[in-house]
Amino acid sequence: MSYDWMKEPISADASCGPDLEAADDAAFVDYYYEAESRMPERYFTPGIKAPDDEFTPGTVFDPKSIDHKSEKETINGLLKRSRDIRLLSLLARLMILAGRLPDFADAVDGLALALETHPNDVHPQETSDRRGAIDELGGSTVVGQPLQYANLAGPGEVTYRRHLVATGQSEPREGEVGLNAGTLMSEIAAPGNKQHVDAAHAALTKAADALHRIKSACLRLDAPFTPSIDATQTVIANIQTMMQDARNDLTPWSAEGASTDDDAPATDTDAPSDDAVAAAPGPAPAATTQPAPAISTSVPNRAAALQTLTAVESYLATNEPAAPSLLLVTQARLLVGRPLIEAIETLMPEHANQTKITFGSGSSFVLYMDRLKMLAGEGANQAAPAADAEPGPVPDIPDRTHVAPLISAVEEYFRVREPASPIPVLLSKARTYLDKDFAAIVADLLPPKGDV
Repeated sequence: MSYDWMKEPISADASCGPDLEAADDAAFVDYYYEAESRMPERYFTPGIKAPDDEFTPGTVFDPKSIDHKSEKETINGLLKRSRDIRLLSLLARLMILAGRLPDFADAVDGLALALETHPNDVHPQETSDRRGAIDELGGSTVVGQPLQYANLAGPGEVTYRRHLVATGQSEPREGEVGLNAGTLMSEIAAPGNKQHVDAAHAALTKAADALHRIKSACLRLDAPFTPSIDATQTVIANIQTMMQDARNDLTPWSAEGASTDDDAPATDTDAPSDDAVAAAPGPAPAATTQPAPAISTSVPNRAAALQTLTAVESYLATNEPAAPSLLLVTQARLLVGRPLIEAIETLMPEHANQTKITFGSGSSFVLYMDRLKMLAGEGANQAAPAADAEPGPVPDIPDRTHVAPLISAVEEYFRVREPASPIPVLLSKARTYLDKDFAAIVADLLPPKGDV
């Protein structure tokens, strides 16, 4: 959601409306302070070993604990009444805690717009209060670490945190053992993840630009100051550098491309806080951030797709027989060339009998499952004999770094050539399992206690 409306005055007499906190407005006070009290003290809580040697695993903040739609609706309602950077700072933190990178970028951009458009009138007007609200954007727990955990590649489950672990820059926690940097880079470069990766990169660029503008706007105030948001800027820069290592068309944001005519020298030289340092690990060494070796992944036809799946299946069965990815690749192979009805019966056994095709609320026409099965068989009988398509050479898979690119290539083939096929869904999930250890796999496969 764009916050361009931050530039519009609320009224002719008061461009930013009233200061709702100073007015002791019930809606503002009740919501704002309650929401601030929900900010986590830790993003990751370490595990605890009890005296009886029973170990409670560590936990990462759950993004789903944030009702992002409700939070955004409430804050936007208050912002319509009062242009207040405290609310925009709160919104930005809530959105990144919820793992919603584009919404985070929009909120930070809205804060920049409010400061640029209404420098003297935006609330709060006390310098210390303004600084406090903006400095929250530089905190490790509520911004820096959530950024590290933000998903950058959709179903590929690529995060900067996983990259730090895979390259040895951070110690692994539960479920983070065995990560492979090359595989993560391949996920970013995978054609099937392009839309997700592009959106994440655009959001990071928007956030980086907004943070730069916030700094500039703060230096132009009557009582100028430099906000402590360097740590967040560094995290964003590091993430974008990692993404460029995988796809050289993804250029990190740079101040050279931003408007700099009104920048001023810093008037405040506060050192970064401990949280800021923790949130901003240095860039990965060049030797460890390179993508997986260039691998030929051409899949020109269905025969080549089937041959590639068979090769991947053979590699996993021989070298990683316990991998859940093997099960999903096998299932994908079995569904090549099969009708939709068979896929529904295989993947949705509990609901398959409820399958039907209807023709809209104005029609009573309906085709039920038994009829659809008959039609699927009839359609198969009408298929033209398969042409002797040349599948090309059998892919060579010397090690596991070749597996993800090959799976991704087949996934993209079916996504483009056979969009109704469930094979891309199966293969996308197969890729997410490639670097998970046993604990993470079990946690994904088995329902939580109390859900059985």
